[in-house]
Amino acid sequence: MTAQTKDISGDILKGIETLGLDAIIGIGGDGSFAILKKLAERGGFNNGGCSQNNR
Repeated sequence: MTAQTKDISGDILKGIETLGLDAIIGIGGDGSFAILKKLAERGGFNNGGCSQNNR
């Protein structure tokens, strides 16, 4: 079975705008932060994060 992916970034950006958020804080690893960075660049909002790899 092949997994399919669907790009929902437009829906996420619309939700951020609807909620009037100024920033998003991500919790995760390098992959999560890369996705958050791309979304923030597209949506024009600030972002920050806390790495789960800090042990």
